[in-house]
Amino acid sequence: MKKLLLLVAAVCSLAATAQTKTPRVQLQREPVAVKKSAFNLKPARRMATKRQADGEWTYWSMDAYVDSYFGAAFQSGMVVKTKDSGLKCLFDGLFPGIEETLSANKSFDGKKYTFKQDQVQYVMDYYGEGLDMRVAGFGPDDIDDEGNVLQFRDVVLVKGDDGTMQPDIEGLYLGLVTTYRGNEALYTYICEPVFTAVTLPELVTAPAGAEVKDYVFDYVDGYERRTLDLGQVAVDGNDYYFKGLALVSDAWVKGTKEGSKITVPAGQFLGVESGFYGYFMPVQESGVDEDGYATIEPVEALTFTIGDDGVLKLDEGTARAYATEATVDGSFLGIVSSVVAKPYTGDVAATPTDPFNFGIYLYEEDPGTGYDCFAFGYVNVGTNGEFLNKEKLYYRFYIDEEVYEICDDPYAYEDMDLSTPVTEMPVLYYGYDFMSDGCEAQVYFYESLLESIGVQMVYKLDGQEYCSNIVSGTLTGVKNVLDNQRSLTNYYDLQGRRLQEAPAKGLYIKDGKKYLVK
Repeated sequence: MKKLLLLVAAVCSLAATAQTKTPRVQLQREPVAVKKSAFNLKPARRMATKRQADGEWTYWSMDAYVDSYFGAAFQSGMVVKTKDSGLKCLFDGLFPGIEETLSANKSFDGKKYTFKQDQVQYVMDYYGEGLDMRVAGFGPDDIDDEGNVLQFRDVVLVKGDDGTMQPDIEGLYLGLVTTYRGNEALYTYICEPVFTAVTLPELVTAPAGAEVKDYVFDYVDGYERRTLDLGQVAVDGNDYYFKGLALVSDAWVKGTKEGSKITVPAGQFLGVESGFYGYFMPVQESGVDEDGYATIEPVEALTFTIGDDGVLKLDEGTARAYATEATVDGSFLGIVSSVVAKPYTGDVAATPTDPFNFGIYLYEEDPGTGYDCFAFGYVNVGTNGEFLNKEKLYYRFYIDEEVYEICDDPYAYEDMDLSTPVTEMPVLYYGYDFMSDGCEAQVYFYESLLESIGVQMVYKLDGQEYCSNIVSGTLTGVKNVLDNQRSLTNYYDLQGRRLQEAPAKGLYIKDGKKYLVK
């Protein structure tokens, strides 16, 4: 059976889209290598709210060398937006993966934006303490031969009369800097950014008079995982509009019906996703490469067949994908196939299918320290094929055959109230230690060397619970291996990192057991 590759980083040569692309500025030299160190941050709760201001956003296309959570590379055409607010200017999307809106000081003539290196942009909650995040600059002369940043400086971006914006110093790096207990660390940075003002293409919208119906989209993603999501189909004569067909759930794409076929053309703008322009780009398999992965190529349109019952089925041989301008040729953020769309008739009582693909992933540096990851897959489908609304679907754990209670000790970093313990988690919740993407969940347990663990899916409807079987797994063999690694007393924090000694206060792990010092 051919393997379908999830095209997160794979590049496919795209046919020219209907949109005119902005010329890209090429950087003339390689940036100096810079060391990054950010206290090994894991996504944590923010203590500052996203800044808001009245007025319209201005959109910019940014070309820069980017070193972020997603990797380090020259990026062309990243979308950044700004909004003037008095003598401030708000920046959104300046650093990939950073959701917070950043603020710069605006000059009286409106041509210079300054990020003061000592200005705190927002604060993260780091082990119960505040961790300051700032925007600061540094140049090639501020970096030693080993890549260490010796000093930071203010960042000044200057707007030109030609519709561009760039730093006032050649070779300048813009860094997101953390400060914790007096220590500074570089979290992410961009080098020599050049901004070009752009106008976004128009989004497709369904006409006001169109007949809109809720649909269930049933599909298989690039990991060959089946999932079902709610969307909409709007009909205006022979024009069909789909919301939920593209990987951006709130974006519409338009198709045209002729007979029993609905054709949805490529190149429709979907908005900005993860800092890049998004376009609807259907593809089809064109063969198999030497490693057994399916190769794909763009096609001009995606075609559905509509039945008398209103069910839409994707024609054989085509798939759908969400494409971006992340590279010169374009790259796919995701791909799904086997799409079937059925009219949504409401939620019904049903027993969830059992979870599957149960697994444990030991913490790589010090396995068995009590911060290991448990993962399992699930499908929001009932045992008789019913659609299960993900907003009403939960999962429950059993440890040594007892229901596991989730509370704020040790799960204090979850973005929910756990002062009263709960026994199940929503499948749509994606937090600090409980992460679920709608197809599978990964959970970190602050327990050492669990003998067994069970997972059960729970569907709640009209005050009733409908439960799957409990799927259990045992960790036999793991304990014996780890016991041999523990000849001395070892201390760890709750992320599994080794400590020199027991901390003066707080939670820590000693020889696989949790301890609390108040």
